[in-house]
Amino acid sequence: MLLVAMAISVAYATSLATTIGWFDLEFRWELSALVTIMLLGHWLEMKALGQAQSALAALAELLPDEAERIDADGSITVVRMDALELGDVVLVRPGGRVPADGTIIEGSAEIDESMVTGESRPVAKGANDRVVAGPSQPIPRSAFKSKASNLRAARSREHHRRVAQSWDRNLVPHSRR
Repeated sequence: MLLVAMAISVAYATSLATTIGWFDLEFRWELSALVTIMLLGHWLEMKALGQAQSALAALAELLPDEAERIDADGSITVVRMDALELGDVVLVRPGGRVPADGTIIEGSAEIDESMVTGESRPVAKGANDRVVAGPSQPIPRSAFKSKASNLRAARSREHHRRVAQSWDRNLVPHSRR
């Protein structure tokens, strides 16, 4: 942004000096084109950044707030995602969302993984198959039990929120290198 502001300021000052008669420059149109192209590029960059932020927020909204954990005695307890631990067995009911990355240990389902993989059709999953948290939504016919093997996605709503806020304040973190 500093370079854009500096280029626009120099172009304006040069054009003003030429208009007053201090300089005899013949490239006013080139300066106008430069300013236009720079502003257009900045606008496109901000538009792309806004779309990426919206997509990230949409993905974060797909993550469930709570999970149904199956305790050692077989009872089902509804817990917040931050209380879920590695190795916990969770119940995913028909139509529910998978709360954490894991492996199916009992049951089967057809899961819509289109938000993660781009696959347009539901994917049949059974025992020992891996499932992905959030965007995966079982087709409402079956329930299954899954053992949580990765809680990063389950807790990533807060991470997504922090990343989106950093985009509001700064450039994308990896573009500063």
